[in-house]
Amino acid sequence: MKPQPSFQPLVNGISAVLLALPVGAILWFELVYLWFGMTGKEPTSLINAATFTVAFGIAFGWPLYRTQLLAELLCRGCRLGIIVSLLLPLVSIAVLLVWENSVRPDLGMGGLMLYNMPFVSLAAAIIFVALFSLGHLLATRQIRRMHHP
Repeated sequence: MKPQPSFQPLVNGISAVLLALPVGAILWFELVYLWFGMTGKEPTSLINAATFTVAFGIAFGWPLYRTQLLAELLCRGCRLGIIVSLLLPLVSIAVLLVWENSVRPDLGMGGLMLYNMPFVSLAAAIIFVALFSLGHLLATRQIRRMHHP
């Protein structure tokens, strides 16, 4: 009898990519927004590429690192999503404080968005944390069920 091929690495890889998309996007936004807040300029293509590589490398690599089960991967990915989501309002407040304490030109109507960004990012963070927490809860339940049938 031939051994059955295992599709687990493929399933883990696809799941890691799908989970890395929102986590990496949030982390990439945070890095680029911090760059904007510190320099006052739009990042160059090189900075965009570097921050993209770092953000999605972390978002894709950390959940896959030494995980065997899909539930472990989802648990770690959702935990990372919770962490980067909680950093979202902190980053926007940090950028606002840096911008206020610097000698930069007034942004006009764009400046109003700078002042509203902490509220918008807080609302987004609440939604993201709730979704990632739900995913984490379901993944840990699955892990417990597998270890304690």
